[in-house]
Amino acid sequence: MVFSNSTWVCDHAKLDIMLINKYGMKARPLLTLIIDSYSRCIMGLHIGYDDAPSHEVNVLALRHAVLPKNYKLQFKLHSDWNTYGTPKNLLMDRGFVSSKQLKNICNCLGITLNWHNFPCEGSSIERAFRIIDRDFLAHRIGYLDSNIQQLFESAKKEPCWTTEEFHRLLVSYIADDYNQTIDVPSGNQTRFQRWQADLRHPPTLVSEREFDAYL
Repeated sequence: MVFSNSTWVCDHAKLDIMLINKYGMKARPLLTLIIDSYSRCIMGLHIGYDDAPSHEVNVLALRHAVLPKNYKLQFKLHSDWNTYGTPKNLLMDRGFVSSKQLKNICNCLGITLNWHNFPCEGSSIERAFRIIDRDFLAHRIGYLDSNIQQLFESAKKEPCWTTEEFHRLLVSYIADDYNQTIDVPSGNQTRFQRWQADLRHPPTLVSEREFDAYL
């Protein structure tokens, strides 16, 4: 049976935007997302600059998804990003299922770690990346559209967001727009309403210290 927090999916994508990293250099960020496959709510994220996702990035994204998020006052949000807990299953790309760090933290939290058996299992998170690109990134300074080579040079010459500024904008978009939008399979429910309505049990509260040994 499928319900909220039964299965989460984790995936990664290089975003089509230029940011300023912690070294003051302009770079394209790597976004890691974790979504609830039933409600399509975004549960957590991580923004980095590696060329490819690492095992540590996956653990950081999982920590963000599992823990309660207290952004409303800090970022002056209209809505809480009030999704948290632990899933019964976490689906990853096959290459990460052998990660000792990820295996250990999942065992500790009672999460079954597995990989995508079929492409359709990752379709909802791929759709989330496309929506973020269309509805959020495309309106930002430094955006790189499909003609990436042509726009790359012009984007480098424009002012860019710092990682902290971009993180704040993305959190605001997810909490106030993405998770509060009605998704087609959800009928008249927003993604957050669907997640909240179909929890079989109260979300598990986990201490942040549970992750200390794996980072």
